[in-house]
Amino acid sequence: MQKIINFSEKLQKALDFRGFSQREFARKLGVSSSYVSLICQGKKGVSAKKIQEIADLLEIPVSYFFNEAAELDNSVSQQANGNAGSVSQSVAV
Repeated sequence: MQKIINFSEKLQKALDFRGFSQREFARKLGVSSSYVSLICQGKKGVSAKKIQEIADLLEIPVSYFFNEAAELDNSVSQQANGNAGSVSQSVAV
């Protein structure tokens, strides 16, 4: 049985990995802290465009949010910078 990938859990892990509080991240993303809180609780959906913005701000590939096995490590910034074209393409699909 395939495990369902939980965007909200992945986002919270990425925020923790990068050392962002929800409030600080919301400010940098240009949204309210309650919006980020609702996303992290799984109570608010996120558009493909917003997922791209979140990934860019966190310097991680968009694929992290959709790949069950994807984990964050010190190389994620390099992956994000090296895969910018393919990241945008994967969001459009």
